[in-house]
Amino acid sequence: MNFITNIMSKYQEEEDKPKIFKVKNSITKHSYVNSPTSHIKALIDDSFALFTSKLNQLLLIYSYSDDHINYSLICYDIKNKCNITKIAKAHDNRIFTIIHFFDKNIKQDLVITSSYDKKIKIWNLLNFTLIFTKIPDYEFKYSTHLLSANIVYYDKKYYALVSAYDLYSNGLDLLYYDYEGNKNTFENSADKTNHLTVYYNKDIPYILAGNYKNIKIFDFAQKKLIKTYNIMIKIKI
Repeated sequence: MNFITNIMSKYQEEEDKPKIFKVKNSITKHSYVNSPTSHIKALIDDSFALFTSKLNQLLLIYSYSDDHINYSLICYDIKNKCNITKIAKAHDNRIFTIIHFFDKNIKQDLVITSSYDKKIKIWNLLNFTLIFTKIPDYEFKYSTHLLSANIVYYDKKYYALVSAYDLYSNGLDLLYYDYEGNKNTFENSADKTNHLTVYYNKDIPYILAGNYKNIKIFDFAQKKLIKTYNIMIKIKI
């Protein structure tokens, strides 16, 4: 028992040391992120955004939790190798997406976040303030999870796009909100969507909504589905 106790004690001492979480070499050769605590005390989530800000800073925003309940956002300057700030208690559950966008109207760097706490939020990175928060108009049950969020820019306005996933339904509609909180949706959008991407063609945004079975493309200007791609994966045994 003493042998096992000594091993566990040594292991605990190693775990309590501050950890360095490496960033991929493709970003820059010697980039790194210093975690504020050991990885036993802080869960580093898989949600992050990497982008160049208006001030030409290479910023990395990632989420972590001290207690797996209150999730914070850390903004990290890769070039200067320092934490810019911490947005404490950004969400009350795991942050599923962090998407950066540059607001052309106010000329500021913003991020939109979505979380399992059923909220979407938009943050201004100039002063790290919350400028928009919304619980989407889904009928939330125990089996319903708020998943992806993204931003759409159309006709000089921004819209918060969001999807939810319910285990025991045929799917839920994609919703989008303006900054005043007004809701709208697309025809034939009900699905178990867990990933949202936005691309533009001649200033017209198109929405790619995907899951493990299909990818749907929506024309945002016409508010309708224009194409569905079925995903067929064959598994050899």
